[in-house]
Amino acid sequence: MENQQLDPLTSMVEAKKKKRKRILKIVLGIIGGLFLVAGLAGFFLYRNGRIEGKWESPNLASEMKQAALHEVGNSFEELQIKPEELVGETGMTLEVKDNKAVVTLYSTINKAPLLTAYDNFNQEEYNKILTEIAQTATEYGIDKETLLKETFGEDYEAKIKADFPKSAEIEKRFDDMIARELQKNSKARYDAASGRFSAVFFEGKVDPLTHTLQITAVNPAPDFASVPLSIKKDDRMLYTHSGDTLTFIGGEQYPFKLSK
Repeated sequence: MENQQLDPLTSMVEAKKKKRKRILKIVLGIIGGLFLVAGLAGFFLYRNGRIEGKWESPNLASEMKQAALHEVGNSFEELQIKPEELVGETGMTLEVKDNKAVVTLYSTINKAPLLTAYDNFNQEEYNKILTEIAQTATEYGIDKETLLKETFGEDYEAKIKADFPKSAEIEKRFDDMIARELQKNSKARYDAASGRFSAVFFEGKVDPLTHTLQITAVNPAPDFASVPLSIKKDDRMLYTHSGDTLTFIGGEQYPFKLSK
C-alpha cells in the first residue's frame, strides 16, 4: 500500500513544482513585453527634440506606464498580484551634455510585492497538498498524519516545502534571467537592487542655432529594430525651448520638463 500512497503524492508535489516554473516563464515574457512597449512608445519622439540638461515628459511617461500595465494584464492573477503593484516607474529620459543627446527608455519591476505574493502562493500550494493528502488518507481509511509521515517522514512539512524555492533563490533566479534576457534582446542594463531596467534608445547631436536634434546612432537590438515607425540615423527633430519646458514640433502634447 505504501507505493500506492507514494506515487500520487509525489506526483502531486512534482506537478506543483512545474506550475511554479511556468509562472517564472510568464514573468520573463512580461519583462520582454514591457521593454517592447517602451520601445514602441519611442516613436513619439520621431517628431520631438531637446537641450542641455536632463528632461522627462510626464505625459509620455504616463502613457508608457499604462501601456506596460496593459501588457501585464492578468498574467499574475494566479499569484493574486495586480499589474499596478508590479510595474513601477516607467518613462523616457532625454539627456544633453555638450550638445550630445542620449535618449534612454526605462521601467521598474517592484520585486517586493512579487516575492511576497510568491511566498503566499507557496503556502497556498502547501495547504492544497495537505487537503489532497487528507482526501487520500480518507480513501485508504487511515489517519492523515500517519500517511504524511509514512510518505515524507516525521518532518513532513519541511520535506514538502524543501521542494519550494525560497524567496532569496527565486529573486536571484529572477534577476539573473531578466538581466540575461534584456542584455540579449535590448542591450539593456538591469539594476537588481532597484528592479529598474533601462536601455539607450538613440543618440544625437543638438544644434542650438537651428533648434534641431540630429540622430547619430540608434540601438540596433531586435526589440528596437522591429519597432514600427522607428527613428533612423540622420533623422532631424525640431524643438522649441522656454524656461524649464522643452517641446518638440509635432509632439506638443508631450512637453518635456527639466529634471531637478
